[in-house]
Amino acid sequence: MAERKETYKFGFVVLHYGGMDVTKQCISCVEKLYGPDVAIAIVDNHSPDRSGEKLRQFYQDKGQITVLVNEDNLGFARGNNVGYRFLREQKQCNMICVMNNDVMVQQADMLERLKKEYETSGFAVLGPHVTLLGEKENLFDFLLKPVDFYISEYRRLSKLYRYFSSKLYPERELANRAIRMVQKPFQAGKKPEEEQNKTVDFSVYHERHENVLLHGCCLVFSPLYIDRFSDCFCPDTFMFKEEELLYLRCREHDLKTVYDPDIDILHMEDVSTNSTYKKRREKEIFVCKNQAESLRILIRAMRPPLLSVCIPCYNVEQWIARCLDSILNQEFYDCEILCADDGSTDGTLEILRDYEKKDARIRVLVNEENRKLVYTRKRAITQARGQYVFQIDSDDSLPAGALRTIRNKLKECNYPDVMEFCANVVLDASGSAKAAVLNRLKKIKDDLLHDNYCRIHIGVLQGADILDALTQDALGQMPWNKVVRTSLMKKAYEMCDREDIYYKDDVYVCCILYALCRSYAGIPQRLYNYSISTGKSRKMISEDDFKEMCKTGQIVDSLGCFFVGRKDAVQGRKLVRIKLEHWLELLLQTIEAQHLDSEVCRQYIKEAYTFPALEQKDTEFAWELKTIVTERLR
Repeated sequence: MAERKETYKFGFVVLHYGGMDVTKQCISCVEKLYGPDVAIAIVDNHSPDRSGEKLRQFYQDKGQITVLVNEDNLGFARGNNVGYRFLREQKQCNMICVMNNDVMVQQADMLERLKKEYETSGFAVLGPHVTLLGEKENLFDFLLKPVDFYISEYRRLSKLYRYFSSKLYPERELANRAIRMVQKPFQAGKKPEEEQNKTVDFSVYHERHENVLLHGCCLVFSPLYIDRFSDCFCPDTFMFKEEELLYLRCREHDLKTVYDPDIDILHMEDVSTNSTYKKRREKEIFVCKNQAESLRILIRAMRPPLLSVCIPCYNVEQWIARCLDSILNQEFYDCEILCADDGSTDGTLEILRDYEKKDARIRVLVNEENRKLVYTRKRAITQARGQYVFQIDSDDSLPAGALRTIRNKLKECNYPDVMEFCANVVLDASGSAKAAVLNRLKKIKDDLLHDNYCRIHIGVLQGADILDALTQDALGQMPWNKVVRTSLMKKAYEMCDREDIYYKDDVYVCCILYALCRSYAGIPQRLYNYSISTGKSRKMISEDDFKEMCKTGQIVDSLGCFFVGRKDAVQGRKLVRIKLEHWLELLLQTIEAQHLDSEVCRQYIKEAYTFPALEQKDTEFAWELKTIVTERLR
């Protein structure tokens, strides 16, 4: 590897939360060894003893030391990010050491060692050897464990959190102590099996390692990392598992991590936590809660979630909170939520950003200008990591338990390519008592008549039977009443070459989707609340609206081209004819119902229904379709 020769400006980030004397000791070590030329950012994470302001006064005459006082406790990752960004952007540091306030640097030549290591190996992040008080080794893992281990730990810690948080904790703890006292005589002289077999090879901590997990108490970020990332840690966690998420980030971007035992620091472990939480129960609640939450985020980062919930948004400030709350209140965590804002001009984006800060599952994508639904849906789906995509309209919502039911039914149906379900049609989105009664009565009526707005096929379909069912209008052609295998959904959108379509865009995509689908399941459960009175379903009242409707001619052209040369071309042609005749009838009815200029609007139809692309690929079929149009317009 070619050696790197750069000019280095070092900086230290020290995260402070209580334990002011320990922080002063930490800063004193840095000052003593490296002098006044090294920038130091002390980040006070809203210490309850107001020691941040005391530190600011104490160091006010030292220009190289800046005390940043957070208005809230941001946790480990985001707290350190504050100091990292300050040194990166305000002090122009390009080699930043981020460490806890209970870490003491010990080597006068540490900075020279870091320069040499970076110029030789080109590391992105370096971790030193960590010594505990009493010259003990700070044991930690160099590799990630299997995801099943973290799932098991998440369940264990969640159970412990419920135990320590319970109002009955004193009684339960008393009973457990009594049980332990009874068991103690029988366990004398015995060691747990895992302790009997546990042997630690300390020599591994005295060897250099590359591309491994590092201990989070002290990490050095190089110019290679600082140039690329505006924060040092993934900001999703409050505390714990930051090292694992950092390792995943480096691995994803092909960046090197290095463990160098020649660089050594002293770690006075848990000073801040122990100074804050004097009682065992309080500490256990804090640790179990935050460990479990961080494990959930780590598990999601290590494996794709089951569902990617994709929500296109445009000027829906009135409804988007209701939509998101209905998803977040599901108590279903095996999902990500992708909100794609299509250039909203109201407060939609601000609401989305607020929710993004509240829940790590939410990610906001932003179109700088309004690009319409096909483009916006496609953008969210392209970013989806889940095994299945679930599209939800921003003015709709989910009934309680919907996502768990979807998960269970997918398993029961042997994970089909597409699984459709029924919906509740919400007549009034206001949530009033009257609306609730009307919706309940409508549901009872639909149940008695075995009728549903979605008109789906209940049962299983395979292969060519799926497209046959579509031509019979027996499959749902809305984007929101189904979950679709992500790879299939992405492929379907790749084949949609018309991104400017607004009217009937859902039918357009569904026709391609079902042609590609090899396994289908329809279930009768109502797992979606479809709102029809939010004002989003507009009536066509102008010629411009009518011209948008006429883009169905472009859909026919695109679908016709899609089926050319396919094995299902005969079925495809039948489907295209059906859609053509249906949309022509709808257009002619709209002219009459809306009292539009018949001559002008018929001319729009003629111009839109010319099928230029299909004419290049299948002249005979294009001519047949043109003939149908001519006959209907007479």
